[in-house]
Amino acid sequence: MRLTSTALTLACVASLVMTLAPRRAAAQPVRGSVVDTLGRPLPESDVIVVNTQISVRTDAEGRFALPLERAGTYEIRVRKIGYISFGASFYFRPGMPEELVLVMTQFSNMLDTVRAIADADRCATTTLEGFECRRQAGLGYFRDAGTLRSLRSDHWADMFEGMPGLRRNMVLGPMGREWRIMARPSRCLVELWNGQPPMLAQPGDFPPDMRWRPNDVVAIEYYDEFVKVPSRYRSYVLVQGQQPCELVIYWLRGATKRD
Repeated sequence: MRLTSTALTLACVASLVMTLAPRRAAAQPVRGSVVDTLGRPLPESDVIVVNTQISVRTDAEGRFALPLERAGTYEIRVRKIGYISFGASFYFRPGMPEELVLVMTQFSNMLDTVRAIADADRCATTTLEGFECRRQAGLGYFRDAGTLRSLRSDHWADMFEGMPGLRRNMVLGPMGREWRIMARPSRCLVELWNGQPPMLAQPGDFPPDMRWRPNDVVAIEYYDEFVKVPSRYRSYVLVQGQQPCELVIYWLRGATKRD
């Protein structure tokens, strides 16, 4: 394309104006990766910059990029279900060539070996006594109030750290953005509250169960395979046209049984 002398002059003036005009600093990506203690990449790990709106998830190779605008010290938090979450800080300067390598440690298996005990089917289904009964039978994964308190959960999904087969998922709740759990790809997840199905919501409203917070939960039981699901709950996880779902049962403080 040709430029006449007049067009060239206008182009130079426009360039000068753009140079003199104040511009907001462009976001600079801070690149890094999340790996386990053996150096293997950890996809779908959440990397959160504390006190900002920046939150990213690692790709299939465990890599991520954080768009930062200003030089300074930043604090980040790394989470992945099945691994111990941790926080770290680093100093960022635009154009920094270094890449962050964040190493996560996997939870040790804190659960008893699964034992098939028929007496578990006699346990109560809508009271906390049933939780204790099934935990003694060892048919699934269980967390009581003491374990849940030790996790100091900020979000709903934090209560499941260290449990296999679940993923974190950002959802919109009555109190804003919230991390909840979801099943593995190609699987489904059913949630019961004090042994009962979720409550129904009015049109355009959030279900009442969405209003509970982590500190309202006194116990959790999770069944990742159909063979582990107690017989009295199996009707909930059988969905027509697909394989049986995984099951989570929440036991809540102050929740009342419905008729």
